[in-house]
Amino acid sequence: MSVTEVTLTAVSEFWKNRWNAVLLALPTDQRERHQRDFEAQFEGLTTEQQTTTAVGHVSLFMARLYCDWLNLRAEAKTPKRRYRLPTEEEWEYACRAGNPGRFCFGDDASYARYFAHCDGSTATHHVVAQRMPNAFGLFDMHGG
Repeated sequence: MSVTEVTLTAVSEFWKNRWNAVLLALPTDQRERHQRDFEAQFEGLTTEQQTTTAVGHVSLFMARLYCDWLNLRAEAKTPKRRYRLPTEEEWEYACRAGNPGRFCFGDDASYARYFAHCDGSTATHHVVAQRMPNAFGLFDMHGG
């Protein structure tokens, strides 16, 4: 589990190296929409801002291809690394950080503003790790 959401900088090399293959694997009617939505995330952001901005508009298909790409790059790493998406149960456990309550901080939703991007903002970007992490040290697990 990553400590923060994947950033635009982290995914930009995947975009440059594998995006054409991703687009070709999509049905024709989805290609333009995916490309437009993905590229729009970079608009108006400096290179510095991209290092802390969470990526969005990612389908399950695209996320799996990103994991596959990370695995190809990790083959030569020591120690060995393996990337995959968590199961729903793994994600829920990591999100709550072992807390049996509704959230990582218990059941009182009034604390959400300290842990989550849930202020009703319609911002198209958000900076990772601006709220408190859960007990496992994971940021931005609620809201977003």
